[in-house]
Amino acid sequence: MSDRGTIYIFIPVPVNASAEASGVPLSSSLSVEDQDEDDFPFEDAYEARIDRHNVHRKTSEVSFKVKWRFRPSGPWFRAWYEEEDVQHRLPDMVLEYWKGLGGRCQATKLKNYRVFKILSEDNELDRYQIQWTGYDADRDTTMEPKKKIKDICPGEVHQWECRKQE
Repeated sequence: MSDRGTIYIFIPVPVNASAEASGVPLSSSLSVEDQDEDDFPFEDAYEARIDRHNVHRKTSEVSFKVKWRFRPSGPWFRAWYEEEDVQHRLPDMVLEYWKGLGGRCQATKLKNYRVFKILSEDNELDRYQIQWTGYDADRDTTMEPKKKIKDICPGEVHQWECRKQE
């Protein structure tokens, strides 16, 4: 138990079992620092894919129902994960999922974007190059004022500063 909030424990549920009936929350609400590879078993799976998504309009966030199996004829397991967590681990899977639906914007109808990662900074223009959650780092980035990013996403600014020190 953590005094930072609720921690959910992941328990794989075979596809033919009812997740709701188990009474166990299937997503992880651990902070990034507290997560390890056991929290995301689909990373090492033989096959993994996004089954569907759920849009959280108030927070402009998306959750994915990911399904995976560890061998070709093995049982499928499914659990809900936050889009950002899946994108950190299997970015191509996220980008292909949105591409298949005509793009994230088209599929979610969200008007607000969420910072995924700061890629670079331009000190002369006082801007960061931003990759947005659900979008490609090579094609779908924007240059944003540093003040704006510091206000809306101070944690990512801190992570950027730490990465610069490495």
